[in-house]
Amino acid sequence: MHEKIDTLEIRVSELESRLYLNSTNSGKPPSSDGYTRKNRPTSLRKHRYIYRII
Repeated sequence: MHEKIDTLEIRVSELESRLYLNSTNSGKPPSSDGYTRKNRPTSLRKHRYIYRII
């Protein structure tokens, strides 16, 4: 029983490490990342324009 638990813990740790791989931290092409949106910073021009009006 303890052997089974040990092998399952090793497998879970390997699968968790694979879970967080994407094209930036592995050798995979960017097309394999899926359809997730990357966070882009908002433009500062919009904020400056609002302050000029006020």
